[in-house]
Order: sequence, then structure tokens, then C-alpha cells
Amino acid sequence: MPPSKHNLAAMKRLLAPIALMLLGWAAAAWIATTFHAARQATVAQRQGIDEAQQRLKDVINDLGDTLTIIRNLPEVLAQDAMVTEELRRTGPDVAPSTLELQERRRLWEENQAGRSLTATSTSWPSGWAPMSSGSSMPPATP
Repeated sequence: MPPSKHNLAAMKRLLAPIALMLLGWAAAAWIATTFHAARQATVAQRQGIDEAQQRLKDVINDLGDTLTIIRNLPEVLAQDAMVTEELRRTGPDVAPSTLELQERRRLWEENQAGRSLTATSTSWPSGWAPMSSGSSMPPATP
């Protein structure tokens, strides 16, 4: 049976308020989610900044420790008998070597004192290498 005209008119009168309520609910939900997302982004940004600042503080502290170690390294090496003997052998007026790195390394490794200093350097911090006679510092051999 077809709906009566009276029921159809009543339904049309209910559709407009229902549609407005749905539209209002959608707008309120959109505003609420936008606000929540912005707040979450602000929290995440703040946490990122705090973490970056903490990492920076850690790097600065590590840098200070490293500089302290480096500052004291000559005093420590001056007490090492092998180092002082090698420096005594070469003298204070040695000019930097003009040889290529591979040649300096070969000469260093052939030198008995250089081999013993290289063996000792395995306990030094990574990146440090002993001084070769009459040359700049060759990299430590892995």
C-alpha cells in the first residue's frame, strides 16, 4: 500500500531537522578532531624539542669529557717510556714528512719501535695513532 500524503509530509518535516542535526554533528566532530590533532602535534613537537635538547646536553658533556682527555693526553704520553725513547731518537727539530701515506705506513711498520708502539696503541681510543719518526701521525691500522 502506498504511503499516504499525510505520512509523506510528516516525513519531509522530520528530514530537515535530522539533516541539520547530522550536519551539526559532523561539523562538531570535525572541529573536535582538528583541535585534538593540533594538540597532539604540539605535544609531539614539544617532546621532540625536549629530546633534542637532552641529546645536545649529552653531546656537550661528552665533548667536555673528550676535551679533558685530549688535554691530558700529552702528559700521559710523556710518561710512556716507548714514546719518550722514540721522541729522543728523532729529536725536537723534525720536519713533517713529504712521503705518501702508504710509504710512511710501510716505513713505520718496518721500524721495530714503530711496531711495538702500534701494538701498544690497541688500547688507545679509536682514531688515535702513534707518531711516526719524522712524519705526521699515520692512521692506526685496524
